[in-house]
Amino acid sequence: MAPAVSGAWPLLIIALPFVSAAALSVIGSWRFGVRVNLGSACLLFVLAAALPWRPHSASTLLHAGAAEMHLVLLVGFIAMTTAWFSWREVPASLVARSIDRRRARLYHAACQALIGGIMLALLADSPVLTWFGLGIAAGAAAAVTGAVHGSAAAVATSRLLQLCGVGLMLALFGTLLLYLASVPHAAALRWSTLAALSGHAAGLASIILLLGYGAAASVVPLHAWLPDAATEGVAPGAILVSVLMVNAPLLVFMRLRSTVPDLTDGLLIAFGLASLLLGGALLLTKPDLRRTVAFAGMALIGIVVFGIGIGGSAALPAAWVILTLLALVRASALQCDGLPAGRLAVWTSSACVLLLALLPLLGLLLLAGPTADRSAWLLLPLGAGALATSWALLAQVPIATRPGDSKALSALAPIWLQLVLAVVLALLMAGAGTDWFHAMATAR
Repeated sequence: MAPAVSGAWPLLIIALPFVSAAALSVIGSWRFGVRVNLGSACLLFVLAAALPWRPHSASTLLHAGAAEMHLVLLVGFIAMTTAWFSWREVPASLVARSIDRRRARLYHAACQALIGGIMLALLADSPVLTWFGLGIAAGAAAAVTGAVHGSAAAVATSRLLQLCGVGLMLALFGTLLLYLASVPHAAALRWSTLAALSGHAAGLASIILLLGYGAAASVVPLHAWLPDAATEGVAPGAILVSVLMVNAPLLVFMRLRSTVPDLTDGLLIAFGLASLLLGGALLLTKPDLRRTVAFAGMALIGIVVFGIGIGGSAALPAAWVILTLLALVRASALQCDGLPAGRLAVWTSSACVLLLALLPLLGLLLLAGPTADRSAWLLLPLGAGALATSWALLAQVPIATRPGDSKALSALAPIWLQLVLAVVLALLMAGAGTDWFHAMATAR
């Protein structure tokens, strides 16, 4: 009996958000919906935290290796803190009339469906299931963004659907080509056993998959949905859409490195540098807080993709480090939007933006050695993009000029929890954390 229960654990993690979404879609009271959303997110985090301690039986559809478990735990933690944040933000949005009671029910159900789609994409060992999970996530992300009244939110929703829809169509075509390139072993194609492939079909599949899944990861050139989605949606929903949805496509990028290494590495480096330089340049326009976080996220995702493209025993763990810290700090920064005015709130926003500004420098430090070993000329655009991003973010660190407000303490708790965890993980890089991130970089 034990193997069956153990094998069902990843399935339970996937099923819980979908069951919660179905329940929330029929619950009329938004107050009860907030409680169900928070309870489901807390239970999901408990299940995710227990996943590394559960022995897993073999499965042809799901796989929970070190990399998948790390991302599931990260998504579960941020989903929990975001649901905690929603406890204050959803009533405030109702008072401001940006959403109504019916849209609040749609919002909660879509949030859970989005989390479920992300979990399915992360834990799926079949490329088709990964595509299906991201398709659910993209549709739910559009519903989360579109829950807000107004033409701006409608435009953001339309752009998200258009660009992610194009990306998903490309990803589906690339997936079919990947199966074609695996003939006669296409029936046994799994992410956990994916090896180097040869032939024109494999090369074309890699190009199309990187471009298609790059849309969901907000990587150039199909990136333009991210700033609007991060700005126009309800703040907790913007966190789920812009922070969590990118993790599954980036995991696909890491898996695709083994297909046609010479081709995929060059494309990843090019996409990563383009995203970094564009994100850093857009930050120079001094946008508002949410767009600042979106542009900084685009630049830092570019550094992650660049690190995946460089590969090796140093660059891949560095990419995992930046990906993890970015998710925690970006979620914290977006939760600062709309905080009660006061010195404590401004100090919290300052800490978030400051840590966000330090991440490009950390990425440059971690990737400088591997980049120089491979091709020293790549250091020039990498360094220029990282320094420009950090400088633009440092110039936008808020300065406290108003007295403190003790009422903000409950709203600040999830923010500081994420920031403290990010700092602890960064400090652990000098010790135990190194082995963990190296284990993920080498995991299948």
